[in-house]
Amino acid sequence: MQGAAGFCGTQKCKCVTLDKSNRTFWEEDMVELTCSIAKGRGSLRHNNRSFAASSVDATLSRNNFVLVDQTLEETYHQLFDQAVAAYNAKQTRDARKISNYLDKIQRSKQEKPFYEIVVEVGSTADIAKGSPEEDLCRKALDEYVAAFQQRNPAFKVFQAIRHEDEPAGLCHYHIDFVPISTGNKRGLETKNSLSGAFAAMGFGRNGFSEWREQEQKELIRCMQQQGIEYKPGTGRSVHLTAAEMRNVKQQIDELPSVAPVKGVFGHKTNKVVLQPLEAENLLKLAKNGLVEDAAAAKSAKKEKKLESLEASLQAKNTKLLIKENALRKKETELSMRELDLAYDDGTKKKASIYQSLVTALAEYCDKHQKMAEALNTFFQWADKNSSSDFLGAFVGDLNSALADLHKRREKSRERFYDRSM
Repeated sequence: MQGAAGFCGTQKCKCVTLDKSNRTFWEEDMVELTCSIAKGRGSLRHNNRSFAASSVDATLSRNNFVLVDQTLEETYHQLFDQAVAAYNAKQTRDARKISNYLDKIQRSKQEKPFYEIVVEVGSTADIAKGSPEEDLCRKALDEYVAAFQQRNPAFKVFQAIRHEDEPAGLCHYHIDFVPISTGNKRGLETKNSLSGAFAAMGFGRNGFSEWREQEQKELIRCMQQQGIEYKPGTGRSVHLTAAEMRNVKQQIDELPSVAPVKGVFGHKTNKVVLQPLEAENLLKLAKNGLVEDAAAAKSAKKEKKLESLEASLQAKNTKLLIKENALRKKETELSMRELDLAYDDGTKKKASIYQSLVTALAEYCDKHQKMAEALNTFFQWADKNSSSDFLGAFVGDLNSALADLHKRREKSRERFYDRSM
């Protein structure tokens, strides 16, 4: 940057002439703004507005600018298909071959499929959205992003989109890229590697910090080309989330309005000017409010989870009771079956004994007519009396018949002895 003296009418005024653009800005028109290059979350569908978050005003989305928007799958095919084919050709086992490199990286714990940075110049704390100052920020961003791929050949940019539809913030770029490392001796010859990409571009062990410092210098140069003087920020602690920004904006809107004042470029604005201590207190109030809201939401979520667990336990207890009753019923059925089997075994045993006695007596009664008549009478009685204790009655009759038979044998024996005498 070179300074040159000039005259405005009859008054002597100091002006600034830029080296490359040869544009001249009066020093009084120079605006001081911060800039940031921060890591992003990498929500591709949010970037191209496949879905719109609550912080987006859909009526302004037509103002967004898409520099590059390629799918991640297509990008991986273009970058790595040839290296994957060469790697697979050397493998002797199918298990070591790579069928889908993007899927392999997505499951990896070392590398990410892609990385994102969010680039912004200025903030709503310094300038108003839609102001001429924001238009200068937009031009500086466009110039910076246009040469991003050329400055970083090891980063394949597959999505670069400028957002204009978030009322809580100024225009900004989302730049998403895949890091490329070539000439590798292990694994794929060309593969996804952030450290390898930094090394290929000449950065050391602290690759990201060194790279971001270099990129910030380039962004500051683009700002100066548009007449924006860079001023250091107060650190990452002042960067607010979308929810914090909405909370702060709501509290600022509730402040009493002030009379319009003349801005840096001569336009009028109703922007509230706060002292540093007031701004710090307001920020603390906003964050405290968010903490309280977050604590209440966390407590409600915990209570809901406990209710869900209680309902689940109750349902499981009911199922256990049903299963317990079914088991008891089965145990009862098994006990009854065991009793039936025991009874059947006893009955069969008794019937077997009964059958043996009948057979033996039948053979014996062939020689003793009276015993045959007694047995015939017994069988007739047994047919009429089907009681379960019929064997007991039978044994009693049998004992009587045997006693009578014994007496007869004794008498026959005595007669034999008398005759032999």
